Amino acid sequence: MDKKNVVTTLLCIWSACFSFKSLAAPMLEFESGLLDAFGVATKNAVSAININPDGSVSMQLRIEKITIPGLGPIESVWLHCMHAMPGNHPVPCEQGHLSFSLRGASPINARFSISRPESDYWELFATAETGHSSSPWQISATLENRKWHMDIKIDIPAENPLWTVARAFAPQLANWETNQVLRGEIKLKGKNSSLQHIQADMHLGKWLLHDPAYRYQTENAEVAASLEAHQVHNGQWRWRTGIQFIEGMFYIQPWLIEVPAGKAIKAAASGIWNRNKHAIFIDDARIDHPGVGSMQTDQFQWLDQGIQNARGKFELDAAEFYTVYLQPWLIGSAADQLEVSGKIKGAINYTQGGAIGGRLIIQDLHADDRRQRFGIYGLSGSAAFSNMDPVISDLRWLGAHMYHIPMAGSRLMAMNGSSGFWLLAPLELSMLEGSLVMNASSSSWWQSEENTDWKLSAEIRDLSMKAITETFGLPPFQGSLNATIPRISYEDENINLDGTMEIEVFDGKVAISQLRLVQLFSFVPRLTAQVDLENMDLGLMTDTIPVGHMKGKIDGYVHDLELLAWQPVRFDARFTTDDHSPRRISQKALKGLISLGGAGIAEQLFDGFLGLFNTFRYEQIAFSCRLRGAECYLGGTGPAPNGGVYLLKGTGLPRVDIIAVNQNVDWRILISRIRSIISQGSL
Repeated sequence: MDKKNVVTTLLCIWSACFSFKSLAAPMLEFESGLLDAFGVATKNAVSAININPDGSVSMQLRIEKITIPGLGPIESVWLHCMHAMPGNHPVPCEQGHLSFSLRGASPINARFSISRPESDYWELFATAETGHSSSPWQISATLENRKWHMDIKIDIPAENPLWTVARAFAPQLANWETNQVLRGEIKLKGKNSSLQHIQADMHLGKWLLHDPAYRYQTENAEVAASLEAHQVHNGQWRWRTGIQFIEGMFYIQPWLIEVPAGKAIKAAASGIWNRNKHAIFIDDARIDHPGVGSMQTDQFQWLDQGIQNARGKFELDAAEFYTVYLQPWLIGSAADQLEVSGKIKGAINYTQGGAIGGRLIIQDLHADDRRQRFGIYGLSGSAAFSNMDPVISDLRWLGAHMYHIPMAGSRLMAMNGSSGFWLLAPLELSMLEGSLVMNASSSSWWQSEENTDWKLSAEIRDLSMKAITETFGLPPFQGSLNATIPRISYEDENINLDGTMEIEVFDGKVAISQLRLVQLFSFVPRLTAQVDLENMDLGLMTDTIPVGHMKGKIDGYVHDLELLAWQPVRFDARFTTDDHSPRRISQKALKGLISLGGAGIAEQLFDGFLGLFNTFRYEQIAFSCRLRGAECYLGGTGPAPNGGVYLLKGTGLPRVDIIAVNQNVDWRILISRIRSIISQGSL
């Protein structure tokens, strides 16, 4: 269709859309009250055609309001075209002017011209007018023999009305605050209605932006981006792109990244986009974050079903990567307050069907919890993972600690694959003058849709009770801790120990069973267990703890034990002497037991006749405590005649009984008295 027919058709459409109002040469004027088409509504539209003295035609169109679905109203639309002259060599619109308003903002103005110097050559030039020294954008385009080219130059200063246009096309940005300068150029080439080449270079500077909830925010940000793409086959494009975060602050919840001047974060990629198959293929991509690390890939495929194949590698500074990227994501977890150093390299592969694998090369990694709950030092080696073919991990470290328990260096050799995870050699953790050995023969790993469950067996070998008690600030005990644990399982941040751990101490045994640790590294770890004591020699115990001397054997239990943040909040405990062994108690130990009542009368009781005796016979000692929260309900050998319960029932002459009259005591006060008595050398 030639230009003359185009103009004639446009004039016919124009005149058909509006009702005839008047005819007074040289002007024709038309108006319409309301027009609806394709969901677009216009209100109070008036058009006019004026024949100029030179025979050219001027056209005007005024519309009070245009409503487009999904956009805000476009108001005060005015389109004016001077010197629209039909003919063999027309000047379609030598002087054009467009003006409109969005959302009540200041009017947006543009000037344009459309010319046809030759029969098969067209030119378009348009500029925006905003009252600034430079035009915020310019568009120039040519069409020759069905081939066309368009060049769009953008120079939008801060607080420009054209940002209102962007908000109109994206209403979800209506409440965002933004203040930035955008400069750049976009070049488009094509043939007929087909776009064949794109080249764009954009620069966004002094960028201040945030959403109403401040989940996304930039400040003094400067960003540059580029894109080049050309169509190589029908629907298939070869492209390359890049972006630089030059400087400023960028916050995308929960990450806050500050880019200092001269240390731009750079990303670049190239590949193929298949429009018909909705597929993206990346054959080269790289991200460089100075001081933090780099990542790159030479294979990445994305289809409608998601990622099909991916391959990449990376090099990271552990401290910076943890601070910038990991720590914000780990807030609220056990690993959100670490001091980290070291280097990490790695590679990862993903293939269609869900096969995933990779390897980390770790160099002198240190990770220490600032809350002093755990730490590892000098970790080096390789850690591999796969859900298909088995791969081997080999890691060594110089030292570690957990809750003030120091551990010597050790080595982990393991294999994992589709059938699970298993140790290739026992893992021995040296601590407390003994060791914890995790055995390779029965360790395994299972995975389900709901959780990950680790199971292995272990042995505790010759842990020193003296070292244990010193570590936890308890009275020093002699003896050792040995145990065989048939299974240790980890599931949903909970550690369960099957079997019974037995401690050989004071010629007796302490058996710990049903031990469970819940959220071990959380702010409030929880421990539950059952503890049973059998045939403990009081003579050996009081020889170890300088609190006086006692003879006898004691049995007892602490059932339903529950600790929160390593402090007891619940248990049912009872300790009692047997009826067979000799039973004697020294004056010093007797004073200590009396002092538990807090009356402060122990010394006065032994100033007279009782002070002549160094030891006393007793029939039975029994003590029980039912702890709930901070209150302990005391029990003893049985009820006393005048109320209360016997804690110690004496026999012979002189006979001394210890009776607890007030059976409800504050647990914290009771513990404070016990510690005071031990520190003074009498129980």
